[in-house]
Formats: sequence, C-alpha cells, structure tokens
Amino acid sequence: MTATFDNLSAGDVIDGPKFAVSRESIRLFCDASLDYNPLHLDDNYMKGNFGKTNFGGIIMHGMNNFGLISRMLTDWACPAGAVHRRLETPKSFRKAVATPLRPNAKYRSGTG
Repeated sequence: MTATFDNLSAGDVIDGPKFAVSRESIRLFCDASLDYNPLHLDDNYMKGNFGKTNFGGIIMHGMNNFGLISRMLTDWACPAGAVHRRLETPKSFRKAVATPLRPNAKYRSGTG
C-alpha cells in the first residue's frame, strides 16, 4: 500500500512516477555534463572488474540518478501537500542512489 503524505514513515513505499534509462539518455547526460567517462559509454571497458565490483555493462551517472530520484520524490510529495525544500541526503538515501542504473530498464519508486 502506498503511504500518504500525512502517515509517511521511514521504510514506506511511495507510488511515484516511472522513468526509463536508455543509452541515449545516458549519452545526453554525458554531453550535458561533459563527463565522457568510459563507465557510462564503453561496453568493452565495462566488461572488466573494478576491485570486487562488476557492473555488467555501462551505468548511468550518479548525479543523473540523483536528479531522477529527486524528481520522483517531488512529483509524489508536492501534490500530496509537501512543501518543496532543498533535498537533504540521509545515509539511507545515499545508499539507494549509489545503486547503478542500467540502460533498457524501467525504474519506479519502491523497486530496483
């Protein structure tokens, strides 16, 4: 069940808007940010391991991820009666944002 603004508690799932990550959206953010790191563009480079981590392919920029999740929260919260404020980043939120998002996958709040 989706929490309402009045009874929202830590750990509740909200019913926010969906968004899709594509290779094109990742590339457009590379162009906008001037960040052409191979993590975001080069499938061959991303076949390797990075310490104990293997991403399995290119990933979206962390700041793009943060922006989309922030939009999901404000699109849900503002119509529900919230007052728009600067978004703080508690530890639990930073952990969620640190999860790599891959192209050709659809995401929505409460799911990975």
